[in-house]
Amino acid sequence: MSDFDAPVLKYAPVLVVNSSAAGAIELALRLHTHGCPADIAISCRAARAAARAKHYRSVIVVGNPHRAPDLDCLASLRSALPATWIIVIDTHAMPGEGGTTASYYADAVIAKSFSLDDLLRRLTAFSHRPRPP
Repeated sequence: MSDFDAPVLKYAPVLVVNSSAAGAIELALRLHTHGCPADIAISCRAARAAARAKHYRSVIVVGNPHRAPDLDCLASLRSALPATWIIVIDTHAMPGEGGTTASYYADAVIAKSFSLDDLLRRLTAFSHRPRPP
């Protein structure tokens, strides 16, 4: 359990995009327990629809941005959500790896073995400032 306290997140809804419903639910529940409301989408199309219906300050995309479908999804989300922060949880990266093609579309890329505290810190930082165009 995290000791990180981020009250600002209570006002910053997040969208979790993961093709695994169980994975999306698990991450959303972990965020909820720390005061961060999180909705889920299990496809890129569902994510774009959710973002049209509700404003999200940040979108977390869980996947393998080295595969064309996931990279296409990132490109599509970036195009549809230019003012929204995008964080990629790369399911195939090792801790400390970065600089993938996903970096072109995402504002942060972290390895799957991330710490929740690190993710919450990034979400908090993004909640305090608008995303530059």
